Amino acid sequence: MAKKAGAERDAAAESCARKKAKVESEARAAASKITVNLDHKLLECSACCSPLAPPLFQCTNGHITCSECRTNAEYSCSLCAEPANTRCDIMERVLGGMTAPCSFREFGCSATIPFTKKLTHEESCLHAPCHCPIPYCRLYANRGQSLSEHIETKHCLVPYGNATAGSLSP
Repeated sequence: MAKKAGAERDAAAESCARKKAKVESEARAAASKITVNLDHKLLECSACCSPLAPPLFQCTNGHITCSECRTNAEYSCSLCAEPANTRCDIMERVLGGMTAPCSFREFGCSATIPFTKKLTHEESCLHAPCHCPIPYCRLYANRGQSLSEHIETKHCLVPYGNATAGSLSP
């Protein structure tokens, strides 16, 4: 009986050591990041061309489809009409681990966003360009800058409510 208890302790200790080694290995892998350049089309839905976001599905021909397109196509592939019932777990995991810079980096945004949250960030990014509505003005500013200040200083417009003396007759 003592031998059996000792063998169980040894097996448990060995299992614990293996789990610890696996966790340490995964931690080292997570700490080492790589930079990869991809054609952005590889990260788009085959049907609607929107950026991929989980849950993703794959047809028997390998086309990857977003959940919305799969539902709209009645659970078939929008491209080839094959069943699209297989979750594309590997692509979901890849996307979950990816980050990307904001598209408005050239306008001053330094954010690096999880890929699946990129569109949400960019919809409210203060560095997104804001075009001047005055015809022929090529200026665009950031949402964080004052467009009204630009219009007041660069375009000779009378501010609303500020009347000046003058005549309207010829």
